[in-house]
Amino acid sequence: MQFIQNIKKDKYVLLSFLIFSFISLFFGTKSSLFYSFNDWVDPNAYFTMAKGWVNGYIPYKDLFDHKGPLLYVIFGIGYIISNDSFFGMYILQSISLTIVLYFIYKLAHLFICREYAYLVSFLFSIVYFRTNMQGASCEEFILLFQTIGLYLFFKHFTDKDNPRNLYNLFIQGLLIGSILLIKFNLIIFWFFPLSAIIIQSIIDRNYKLSIQYIATTILGILTIILPFAIYFYSVNGLSHLWESYIVFNTLYGSGFSSEIFVGILTMLLKKHTLIALFMVIGVLYFTLSKSKINNILFRISILLMFISTYFSIFKSKYYIYYPIAIIIITVLGFIAIFCIVEQIRIWKKEKYKYLFIITSLLIIISINIFLKLKMIQGRNNAYFQIEFTDYMKANSQGEDITILNTSMDDGYFLLTNTIPPNKYYYRPNIPDEVYPNIMENYINTIKSASAPLYLTVFKSISIKRKLNDPDSFYTLIESKYDVVKVHTIYDEWPATQYTLYKRKK
Repeated sequence: MQFIQNIKKDKYVLLSFLIFSFISLFFGTKSSLFYSFNDWVDPNAYFTMAKGWVNGYIPYKDLFDHKGPLLYVIFGIGYIISNDSFFGMYILQSISLTIVLYFIYKLAHLFICREYAYLVSFLFSIVYFRTNMQGASCEEFILLFQTIGLYLFFKHFTDKDNPRNLYNLFIQGLLIGSILLIKFNLIIFWFFPLSAIIIQSIIDRNYKLSIQYIATTILGILTIILPFAIYFYSVNGLSHLWESYIVFNTLYGSGFSSEIFVGILTMLLKKHTLIALFMVIGVLYFTLSKSKINNILFRISILLMFISTYFSIFKSKYYIYYPIAIIIITVLGFIAIFCIVEQIRIWKKEKYKYLFIITSLLIIISINIFLKLKMIQGRNNAYFQIEFTDYMKANSQGEDITILNTSMDDGYFLLTNTIPPNKYYYRPNIPDEVYPNIMENYINTIKSASAPLYLTVFKSISIKRKLNDPDSFYTLIESKYDVVKVHTIYDEWPATQYTLYKRKK
């Protein structure tokens, strides 16, 4: 196969990306053994779901989260590698980043020389480490599928030798199916470029080919989706999948406010100015440059892909890790700049070009270290989750450690190596009046005869809202549980307080 031949041809490039990924992520993600604990709540929730699934629990039916099931397969592999740490996820993140960098290199090499394409991949690593937080977000793995998809789209419209490669359309179907089973709103990334391919075949009156394109893409999608559909049907879990993944996310992402949308855009431009600049440069360059992309439909689709993906991500909410789901567009900006550099022949002697590349790589590595310096310096910080876990292990008096967690998944299930005793093992950012199921489950669990041994609570406290303000839920907790540990963080106001309760005897 051509792909295997390309891998052999690029083996040293690929090896360098692999080494770079493992070393840089050793310091650049809290999943690695360099850090004692990954305290980011989102990866912990995914890991808990995966742990439950591997141990016989049915996702959505026995444990609740609102991401797609393929994500839990990925985290399940990480759990199998290491069931009491994120080391397995560090391995998968490193492999994922290696593949991302390699396909960026291949995409860039469609337009610029190998040396500059190589540099573009490393330049992208700056954007990656600027946005990946503690690491192991679902957006990191979405980035992997986006990168491969973007390369295949550009290859389709630039490859004069094989412009009708149905195999690539099948791969696109696999990618779309994967995104459908991780975070379904982001399939919009594929919609307009794929439409450009199909519409162009119709314009060319090659109706047979257009049908083949559609059928092949659908086949790829079904190849991914059908095994999951069959599994959830066999365990009577389809309705639970629908409720947790489709209905919940529809409620979670509903609503649009122009004021919020503009506010998010303004904040992004201030916080990620250079990233936004490279995105705009890349989109405009490839939309307007006929010399690089001759097909006008694809050029327009690049612009529409960028706008629609941005809107899908940021239309109503912003979280600090959201940008990673669109940062692949910055690659187009880097490529555009190096296309211009090649045209003006800025280096009169070849040796100066290589000196520039080597110097740039050293600067890039330094920038990546700087971006993670605060995280590196705080690697030995004391975590209240570890303090709470040590207490639970030391004071369970022979009972199994069971935890009712009423806040985000702060990592207690990872640290105690336990599986949640109730379906709703964390509390997502959605008002109780919009989705009351979770609070109702907590109340019923606390009132039951089999209430968990420990209970965790997160609160915001301020002068106006004292910790002991009357509240029926907390009144119920205090009637059944005693406070045994408290940790308050005053970095911001209102302060945040985490409380560990133990069931009354």
